[in-house]
Amino acid sequence: GRGKSAASVTRFLASVKSFYNFLLSAGAVKANPAKSISADRAERKYPEILTSKEVELFLEQPRCVDEKGFRDHAMLELLYATGIRVSEVRYLTVEAARQGKAEISLKGKIRTILLPGKLCRKLLQYAQKQKTASGAIFRTKSGKELGRRQIWAEMKRLCLRAGVAPTK
Repeated sequence: GRGKSAASVTRFLASVKSFYNFLLSAGAVKANPAKSISADRAERKYPEILTSKEVELFLEQPRCVDEKGFRDHAMLELLYATGIRVSEVRYLTVEAARQGKAEISLKGKIRTILLPGKLCRKLLQYAQKQKTASGAIFRTKSGKELGRRQIWAEMKRLCLRAGVAPTK
């Protein structure tokens, strides 16, 4: 009734149930009053699929005139060629580019991402230009590893410049 999304209500309800379970185990209450309450099922949001024209516009965006442009272009090409998640881009290493595959462990799951040969060569050339012999390929100007939010912000900026609406 307050205009909250089904996902927000579900999260809130899970918190309340968990809190009452804690109180129950601590002996502060005799029953969990939230146990029988159920929320509406949150609808699953699927990613929007870009048209071929939007993909072309997006891939043209990073201008390879400086280090940042080359980095953004390499990240974008990696995302496009492999379907890797933005949150996984930061874990791509020079070693993975040499082997042609990346094994990324997030949230207890290991994903193996195969890297096409042409992309591996480009990634290794980029790493060599940046004087990155090992570890994460994508770094800031100061040499620190890029964070997930930094990568997402760069991709969002490129989307906006291409006139392609980002999903968030």
